[in-house]
Amino acid sequence: MGFYKSKLNSYSKSMSFSQKQLDETRKRIIEQKHMEIEELRKSLQLSRRAGLDGYDNSEYDDERNAYQVATQEIGFISVMDTPSFYSYMASVENYTLSQIEDKAFTDMANNIKTMGKYKSQKGLVGKASALFGVDKKMIAKTSKMLDDNNLTADVSQEARKEWQSMTPEEQAVYIAARFEIDKKTSFDRRGFENYKTLYAQKKAEKSDEIEMGR
Repeated sequence: MGFYKSKLNSYSKSMSFSQKQLDETRKRIIEQKHMEIEELRKSLQLSRRAGLDGYDNSEYDDERNAYQVATQEIGFISVMDTPSFYSYMASVENYTLSQIEDKAFTDMANNIKTMGKYKSQKGLVGKASALFGVDKKMIAKTSKMLDDNNLTADVSQEARKEWQSMTPEEQAVYIAARFEIDKKTSFDRRGFENYKTLYAQKKAEKSDEIEMGR
């Protein structure tokens, strides 16, 4: 049982959803998104003032982009009927998983390249590491990051396949329950990270069992 099915199983123990309840939850999700946009607007004002006072404006740029995306989104989901709304939310979930997967592979490639430089002591990074004797530590650190990249790629791939295998009804119930129980209007990043940890533990246990059986 993967990330989504395990969450659905957990949600089903707390509540069930009828079509009427799905519609009511849709309205509450939209209301919550309106509130989140208002919070973004206030935060944007504070970040802008900080930027004018000479602080780094990168945070302001990120918040401004998030505000613009959220404002555009609320404009069209507010007029969607219930099936269209959950279909849209399902597509956003799939897109988010794809983005996580793509970033994991990009980070993986960058870390492999960095590790290669440390091991061969080529380039500015490698020469600096050799000069100060930190190459072994940095190789270990990069290796750990690479392991996490691999784990993220594996789990996001598995989760995306599982998500795509679910029926529209299952996806709608998951999205509604995620809001009603976990109070989230978008991707459950904390839940995903927690599942990653459990996934890694189970994988390690299985590997140990294989080793012991030899």
